[in-house]
Amino acid sequence: ADFELSQTVKESIGIEKETKASAETELAFRPIHFDFDRYDIRSDDTMMLKITAKELADDSTLKILIEGHCDPYGSDKYNYNLGLRRAISAKNYLIKLGVKPERISLISFGERQPVSTDSSEYWKNRRCEFKLKNEKR
Repeated sequence: ADFELSQTVKESIGIEKETKASAETELAFRPIHFDFDRYDIRSDDTMMLKITAKELADDSTLKILIEGHCDPYGSDKYNYNLGLRRAISAKNYLIKLGVKPERISLISFGERQPVSTDSSEYWKNRRCEFKLKNEKR
């Protein structure tokens, strides 16, 4: 479906726009979250991925970096691989929505960048974050 998002709607769903002095624009989207030890896309996160795909469709100069993250359970190697699988799942979902694979980069941080160190909030660490970058020529 083709739709346009107002700035108010963008702000309410967590899209933040930041303009840098170097004439680069970076858009940061709310992260999507994953269940414990899982990397499949949850149905409640599909809208954020659709919004991300729409932003990419609206501006062919945009590229995206998907960052995979984990909670501290498991070894460093296991969490690195799980974070990568989460990023790949998000990438594959965006490709299904029409985003060209060459516009998507991936990185896994495993458990190295937690949002929370409180074990009751480890769910916040099981996520993918998205960074859209537009480098003006």
